[in-house]
Parts: sequence; structure tokens; C-alpha cells
Amino acid sequence: MMDLSCVRFHNFPPMMTVKETAECLGICTKTVCVMIRHGDITAAKIGRQYLISKESLKEYCKRGEG
Repeated sequence: MMDLSCVRFHNFPPMMTVKETAECLGICTKTVCVMIRHGDITAAKIGRQYLISKESLKEYCKRGEG
């Protein structure tokens, strides 16, 4: 998977859209969608968009996947 070990999570907002998440991580939106679909990160679907919490990204990194 991706190396997110150098990501500074304190700069992230508490909840982010797929686009915001991709911009913060420096990856494309399709990669974020694949990560959600595979269950790598959890996201809440609100209407037609997903919201990803910075806690979900922290958990992803703690599991050693990022």
C-alpha cells in the first residue's frame, strides 16, 4: 500500500471529502475511492459524497498499511 508515515495529521480537518483527502495525501481521487471500496479506510456516505475522518486515516497508518 501507500507510505503515509510522513503525513502530518494535525494539519487535516476532522472530516474531508474524497477530493480533499486526495489533495492532502498527494494521491488521485480514484485511489481514495479504491481504498474506501476495499475497506482500507472507512468513510461515511452523506448523500452522494463520502466523508473521511482524519481518525480513519490515522487508523489506516497504525495498521501498517500506510
